[in-house]
Amino acid sequence: MKGQFTTTLSALALSAVAVSAVAVGAGVLGKRRQRPAGRAYPPAPAPPAEALDRAMRDVVAYGLLPVGAIAGLADWLVHRKMDIQHTAGAKESVMHIVMSGQAAMPGLALLLLETNPHSLALMAAGLLSHEATMMADLRYAIARRPVPPVEQKMHGIQNMVPAVPLAMAAASYLARRREGIEPEPALCFRRDIPPAHLAVIAATMLLDGAAYAVELAEGLRENGGRLVPDRREKQPVWQAAALEL
Repeated sequence: MKGQFTTTLSALALSAVAVSAVAVGAGVLGKRRQRPAGRAYPPAPAPPAEALDRAMRDVVAYGLLPVGAIAGLADWLVHRKMDIQHTAGAKESVMHIVMSGQAAMPGLALLLLETNPHSLALMAAGLLSHEATMMADLRYAIARRPVPPVEQKMHGIQNMVPAVPLAMAAASYLARRREGIEPEPALCFRRDIPPAHLAVIAATMLLDGAAYAVELAEGLRENGGRLVPDRREKQPVWQAAALEL
């Protein structure tokens, strides 16, 4: 329970920092745009929905996905330091692979699919299933090994990967509806997917996929193909590693 609580606090802290940054930026921009009293100026037009949608996709492709992939790689390195092969074993590695796919669903849907109620529902399913699997993973992991603060911090960053694209897609959908743009009636691929977005998707999926595949293979090899290691066979070395982290 302590590990779950600390992970939740990490996610809340990251969210608070993001909200604070947005608020400070808005305040600075507001001061710069102050006009002398006595003169009337027309309000600045809102950005077109299509431009807003493209900007959000660029943020996800060039910012969120690489950051999430780096956090996943750091999480994998911590797992190796904690001797996961002989503590939680391949069972936890399987959950990590499942969570990676679930976390990627909202971002991939935003980048590859037209935004409509169907794609929004798909993103929400990815987010909710990721949260459910994460809780199951934490319950299993903390019963077999410690979860050090640095790993909990990586989990907080990874929790943003499915949440941010869903929020962006919802905002883009509302902006389009306000401009009278009707969404596509069913799930369909975008017609304007930049090749650079596809390259980032491939690179991030390869990076995290390879790391967790290696973790799974090592867990199975060290435990004779069993998902859950027998604690009596080998004493784990996580005690010393936990002190270093």
